[in-house]
Amino acid sequence: MLDRDEVPRTLFEFKAIYSFDPIQHENGDLMALERDISKDLKGMRRWNVESVQYYGILLATHPLRAAGDLSPKIIKYQRQVAKSLQSFGADGVKERCVESVEKFLKGRGRGFDGHHLTRGDTYFGVDVEIL
Repeated sequence: MLDRDEVPRTLFEFKAIYSFDPIQHENGDLMALERDISKDLKGMRRWNVESVQYYGILLATHPLRAAGDLSPKIIKYQRQVAKSLQSFGADGVKERCVESVEKFLKGRGRGFDGHHLTRGDTYFGVDVEIL
């Protein structure tokens, strides 16, 4: 975000995962994401602007049901989505995702401002939410 003089005051770095990622891979993927976000935030600091605020934002796509038997070229991770939904149900996957991310970030002294659910859209007949 820029001020009226077009000087950066707030900088954001966004990363995206699927809601099953923290469940399937435990902390491995989250550690890689943390490294990526930290690296990108450090890169943003090169502008060396006084009083700029930096935020890393993690978005999780949360499918509410499996897509069925679509080509992996259409939905790349359909098998992992189906497996996690079968094991935990849509609400269980969501709860575990939020809990895993919160625990991971707080355990590393990182800020966690809860999760904010946004109703997504429907893709290939599958409703999704963004966590």
